[in-house]
Amino acid sequence: MGKVKRWLIRIGLILLVAVAMGLAVFWRDIQEIRGALQYAATFDADRIDENFRSLPLKYPSKTVRRGNQVYDLPAVPRELAVTYVYKGQTKRIEEWIDKTDTTGLIVVKDGAVAFEKYFRGNSSSTRSIAMSVSKSIGNVQKLWHRPESGPDRAFS
Repeated sequence: MGKVKRWLIRIGLILLVAVAMGLAVFWRDIQEIRGALQYAATFDADRIDENFRSLPLKYPSKTVRRGNQVYDLPAVPRELAVTYVYKGQTKRIEEWIDKTDTTGLIVVKDGAVAFEKYFRGNSSSTRSIAMSVSKSIGNVQKLWHRPESGPDRAFS
């Protein structure tokens, strides 16, 4: 019985050393996988809005400060059209906002803020992540140059 016990202890120690060596060798890979899994969880549908609002707190980020010369756009509120036409079909803007999980919508017309509204728990002071803002600005530039959906078509 004593020999068996000693062998079991030796095997246990060998396994423990092997696991410790494996962790040491693969620690960086394990941390990268762990980070990737945490980031993937950011997109869970039931927590995505809060997760996106807190990304700058969870991950390294860079705040882009505004410049010395800031020009506030005047507000000239207008009602946004209720519907729009896409590929020959009339659709409701409200449904598009819900379907696309839009968190904020601002429309600038003639150098003034014509429409501004926030959704899904966001407000005008909510910090936004640049990847979403960048896509929106890119889409505005694309739409601006399409005659069938130019800047004057969004209002009734």
